[in-house]
Amino acid sequence: MNFSIGLAQQAAVAIENARLFETAQETRRRMADIIDFLPDATLVVDREGKVIAWNRAIEVMTGVKAADMLGKGNYEYSCLFMGSAGQSLSIWCCFSTKEMEKKYSNVKRYGDTLEGEAVVPLLRGESAYLYATASVLRNSKGEVVGAIETIRDISDRKKAEQELHQAKVDAEEARQQAEAANQARAPSWL
Repeated sequence: MNFSIGLAQQAAVAIENARLFETAQETRRRMADIIDFLPDATLVVDREGKVIAWNRAIEVMTGVKAADMLGKGNYEYSCLFMGSAGQSLSIWCCFSTKEMEKKYSNVKRYGDTLEGEAVVPLLRGESAYLYATASVLRNSKGEVVGAIETIRDISDRKKAEQELHQAKVDAEEARQQAEAANQARAPSWL
């Protein structure tokens, strides 16, 4: 009888493990679907810096398919944006150092989240102004297991801001010229 109880317990454990594995697989699939759906270019790296998610929006932004990037390490994905000298925010989340923070003063830290803007000269052969946010990913024990990063091309917004600034400068110059012209035309006895 003990033998059959032991087999029954082992079978119950095996069935429960299979159910848990299936649930975990389903959860991973849902998370992958959610990341793929996001409108901003999004990538996820594991603790070693290997790409474990690369969504459709980042494929469009970079011209690189997920199949060509998944599993890549050595921060190859950051080279698409920053060249060989640059670092991705997702790397900083896991491996930030004081030297990195000094070198990239345009990056702000808010706890585990980083954000920054940069002009990137290599994006699909032309310059782009990008805004990126990144945050660490933790397991149930609170240990860092990777990072997620979203990247948005804000080139159009930056161009509009520059045009608005220039229009204000031009308007101020025109006002000053008009004021000077009015003063020059005024009678000297006033």
